[in-house]
Amino acid sequence: MALNPDIPDVYALRGAIHLYRREFADAIAAGEKALELNPNHATNAALLALTLVNTGRAADALAMIRTAMRLSPYYPAWFVGILADAYYGLGEYEQSAAVLLGLMERPDDTNAICRCRVGIALAYAALGREDEARDQIALLRAEDPQFTISQLLTSNLHRDTTAVERRAAVLKRLGLPE
Repeated sequence: MALNPDIPDVYALRGAIHLYRREFADAIAAGEKALELNPNHATNAALLALTLVNTGRAADALAMIRTAMRLSPYYPAWFVGILADAYYGLGEYEQSAAVLLGLMERPDDTNAICRCRVGIALAYAALGREDEARDQIALLRAEDPQFTISQLLTSNLHRDTTAVERRAAVLKRLGLPE
């Protein structure tokens, strides 16, 4: 940045660092600056979408991740995870679950299957489909018996801690150990 303050990727990286530090306003500002400098950068748009979804701005995140996907039609799997999170944040649980089910079939993202199952279980629970939600947790436990709620929470970036606690309570009710 000291050598050239007009490199968009520097701002996108700063935005990601701010997000992980839970400095949400700075994360958004840095992400927006990255896109101001290059509005056609798919990864930087997706990083901003990640920040937006974690700050409770699901509608803005949905628009931004769709932009990222349009800019890079062969997008990586993590873009799809942001799309599912945005749908969930908007209360579009069927759409969120459908996106995650599709993501589980991508050969490039086998490590995210447990997190997909968590998202699907939460969406099904929100839809009142408790048995299907429990089935997802049972499958997750069969695939990774060590997976726990606390493990999931260590990577949580969401600003709304109350919503995170509610989701954790749902997962506990569905059978995921603490």
